[in-house]
Amino acid sequence: MTKTDDYDLLHCSAGHFVRSMRGTVGISGNDRASFLQGLLTNDIEALSSGRGCYATYLTPQGRLITDMNVLDTGNSILLDVDIGITHHLVERFNKLIFSEDVQISDLSNTWTQIGVRGPRAATVLATVLAETDLDAVSLHASEFLECDDLQTVQLSYLDEQVLISRNDDVGVVGFDVRAPTTLDTALRERLAATGAVSVDERVLEILRVEAGRPLFPVDLDERTIPLEAGIEDRAISLTKGCYVGQEVIIRILHRGQGKVARKLVGLTVMEAASTVPIRNAKLFDNEKEVGHITSAVQSPALGCPIALGYVHRDYAAPGMQVQIQDQSHGQTGTVTKLPFITP
Repeated sequence: MTKTDDYDLLHCSAGHFVRSMRGTVGISGNDRASFLQGLLTNDIEALSSGRGCYATYLTPQGRLITDMNVLDTGNSILLDVDIGITHHLVERFNKLIFSEDVQISDLSNTWTQIGVRGPRAATVLATVLAETDLDAVSLHASEFLECDDLQTVQLSYLDEQVLISRNDDVGVVGFDVRAPTTLDTALRERLAATGAVSVDERVLEILRVEAGRPLFPVDLDERTIPLEAGIEDRAISLTKGCYVGQEVIIRILHRGQGKVARKLVGLTVMEAASTVPIRNAKLFDNEKEVGHITSAVQSPALGCPIALGYVHRDYAAPGMQVQIQDQSHGQTGTVTKLPFITP
């Protein structure tokens, strides 16, 4: 199948892919929630069994160490993070344990992670994981669709525990499957046989940018303050107690009225014969450098290149135009409200 076929499939049916770039950190012990409560930006103690949230872990200066999906399974808390930060995060958290009843482990090689995306994702998963009885399939599919974002359910498949988490990260209905690595081949074969064929991960990148979702460490890195990336509504609780980096965040919000030097924005390139800008292409207003691009794709839905990038706050309003300069050419980008495409 071509990228266009996969793109259409994810909007009308379902597809699956291996989440090879995601790692899992497991936090267990009686003090797991209170331990994370003092480290992460969101309200971890407010989570009940099966619930989840998006959060960040910051330096004392309020800059990102990483972002993550936090999943409460009832007997442990799982941190869904970029695979490149997993080992560092485990080491860092272990050094912060004093007398707390907390155990931290890297579970990335213990489970396989399979993403299923598309409007038929719930039906496909229900068919694979449930009995073939049509009433049971229908019931399970409706239960999946009723899940809130990052809500996790635990099921049994071939006598093994499987976790299913809702994750609409790329702007279409989605679920993440975590299962023992011994089930990887069986699950993927069943998913494909049930209609969720394997899709090109480059297509997921297109959907992600169209949805305006920044990705760590591509659009978010160790220089990023969450308010610059516009993720504060999802990632930061304003009612919880102290966490690392809170002082800087509160100072910006209360004393600075939320103003930061730069903002992550969407950029649309509408010129004839336009090409997809390269990552890190610089953005200019005449000869003044005002930002850079972090992600760029060709949008099949919009019929033109689109990008995510940081610009000086004076250029962040929708409709502002900047010149994109990379190694081969210059183009004009128009600041566009995110998401580019509303689900």
